Amino acid sequence: MSLLEKAKNQSDSAELLTVNSESLSVSFTAGEIKSSERKDTFGTALRVIKDGRIGFSSAIGIENEDLLLKNAIESAQFGDKVDFSFASPAEPAEVETYHESIRNLSIEKMIEMGRAVADKLKKAEEGLQIDVGLGRVVSNSALQTTNGLELKETESSFGIGAGIERIDGNDILMLYHSGQSVKVEDFTDEVTTKILERLEISRNLVAFEGGPMPVIFPPRAMMTLLLPLLQAINGKTLAQGSSPLEGKLEEKLFDEKFTLYDNPLVPLKPASSSFDGEGIPCRKMAIVEKGVLKNYVLDLKTASQTNMKSTGSARRGLTSTPSPGTSNLVMEPGNTSINDIISDIEKGLWVDTVLGLGMGNLLSGSFSNTLGVAFKIENGKLTGRVKNVSIAGNIYELLKNITAISKETEWLGSLCMPYLMLESLPVVVK
Repeated sequence: MSLLEKAKNQSDSAELLTVNSESLSVSFTAGEIKSSERKDTFGTALRVIKDGRIGFSSAIGIENEDLLLKNAIESAQFGDKVDFSFASPAEPAEVETYHESIRNLSIEKMIEMGRAVADKLKKAEEGLQIDVGLGRVVSNSALQTTNGLELKETESSFGIGAGIERIDGNDILMLYHSGQSVKVEDFTDEVTTKILERLEISRNLVAFEGGPMPVIFPPRAMMTLLLPLLQAINGKTLAQGSSPLEGKLEEKLFDEKFTLYDNPLVPLKPASSSFDGEGIPCRKMAIVEKGVLKNYVLDLKTASQTNMKSTGSARRGLTSTPSPGTSNLVMEPGNTSINDIISDIEKGLWVDTVLGLGMGNLLSGSFSNTLGVAFKIENGKLTGRVKNVSIAGNIYELLKNITAISKETEWLGSLCMPYLMLESLPVVVK
């Protein structure tokens, strides 16, 4: 008798997830290879609903199935009361989540690519601390429920990330960039070029005065503005009754230029999937469309708690229960090039990296952040790096009046973002 059949006999319903993955990783420190590792992981996660309460148990490696079931049943005694059923059979969308090139990528080739990145960065300047990491993963997952659901998916991912650190007295500069895909791509030039371009501008430290001014958020800094919004639309926040956006679907809350999608069906992106962590078919979903709030992000549990339907947004790991979350966040681009947007700025600020992302009162939409790296915009050009600068604001006010969104976009992991300009944001120089 299978584990799922045993679980059905001892509970009202059950859900079984199995994952088998194989990964390779390589890291370089100070420009030289530090480690290379292969890791194979097999795991099982079991959820049961018994007497209206949910239980969970998981194990990495070969585990006694009877013990796994016993732990899940016992945990249900103290689990949350639930009013939903595990997923039934459905036809998920088709999306490319696997590419054979990942399985064929050798550790020798990864070392070669990593060394190429390290060598290019070493030539830029003496005394830089250089760290490079590469990884590739192939994962097979299977999800079954006692309601008849049986789904399988193979996923792959490959990524290169690199960072430099330069210490000059009290001045510490850190720059980072990465590239990620479902297939093998040579991100060597992209990663090094993005870092070296910012390093060149950073060499020129310039004086800067604060005050309200135009501020540009490039793709790497967009989460500063999006994080409070993502928390507010999350099913957990809604179920707790603490979201400022509760009951505001179909209301125009933001600038008409602002459209944001959660799209798990983008081909060859690591956050893409045909079904979510609970077996609900994934779909492209507008979060905000032309300034109008269109959808929340819900899994089965939070959908039940808020009297809505799951949006196919359950994210999970082997050792944790599902919770609502986004996949690929895609913001619609505008019609103006970033160069044209900058050219009209007499004095402004370019936000490169933010320290303490999430600081502030997220539930109210407020943020307050010191900037790790920022550049001065003067007479239409980036003229140098500024230090000891912080920004603050409230996204529900700021995103009502977006000055410009660029036509250029950039993929950074699971984010596809344009450049966004706010006309008057308070900037403080310490």
